[in-house]
Amino acid sequence: MPSPRRGGPIYMDQGQIGWELVLQQDRVAGLSLDAIAARICNAVAAALRTLGLAAAFRPRNDIEVGGRKIAGTGGFLDGGTLLYQGTVILSLDPARMAGALRAAAAKLARHGAAAMAARVTSAEAELGRAPDAAEMRAALARELPEALGLDPVAAAPDAAEEALAARHLAGEIGSDAFVDSIAPPRGPDVLSATVETAGGTMSAHLRLQGGIVREALLKGDVFVTPPRVMADLEAALRGVAADRAVECARAFLAAARIDAMSLPRDAIPALLGQALANRQGAGDTTEP
Repeated sequence: MPSPRRGGPIYMDQGQIGWELVLQQDRVAGLSLDAIAARICNAVAAALRTLGLAAAFRPRNDIEVGGRKIAGTGGFLDGGTLLYQGTVILSLDPARMAGALRAAAAKLARHGAAAMAARVTSAEAELGRAPDAAEMRAALARELPEALGLDPVAAAPDAAEEALAARHLAGEIGSDAFVDSIAPPRGPDVLSATVETAGGTMSAHLRLQGGIVREALLKGDVFVTPPRVMADLEAALRGVAADRAVECARAFLAAARIDAMSLPRDAIPALLGQALANRQGAGDTTEP
């Protein structure tokens, strides 16, 4: 995921169950992000099958029934910790979801559907009855630990955990500024490009001044770990001559120890090259 703020939008309402795993990395030692996703998604699919749903893992990180998505997941490794989360759709109003997401026509076309509802389903739609949320939670709580070799113990958050969560919420992540802090740069001096990769959609935005990269933003529906690698690459690009930006990105990624889910290593340099190819039509200012 890129960092948790860089991926695509996630729609949630009362008709969904959300879950999250926070594990020490040694629980998944030696596994790539793709392998971790496969293990977890297969466990979620197994949980849904126990409830009568013909669920199957669809790489890279979804679970489907009859070719339609019923659950999505995503996660990353941060230091020695794996954070992985997902949702299961119990019931759904497709029109409401599509309106909230305002999905781009290009993304819908990529999935071969005329509307968002054509590629999403729910447990209620598949079973023909309202699903039991408690039963679904119990199935997930059974299958996920088994797939990861865990022996969970049920417990509520203690006072120290509640206080730590409140402190983080008040300090940064509860603010609008946290959500809005990576809005793409705009203006006639900004070069942008978007590409589809095996890992998902990626976009690059570069603001140039006098042939120098003054601002860079990389966004995408991809999962990369460590999560700060994209921000570090953006920082490495700032102040670099535009003609050297692609070379700089390649050198940075070659030196960085990263794991990207289904993302080719050269995808980011190629994306930057595509953005810079639009330079002749952009108003790159000559004053630094």
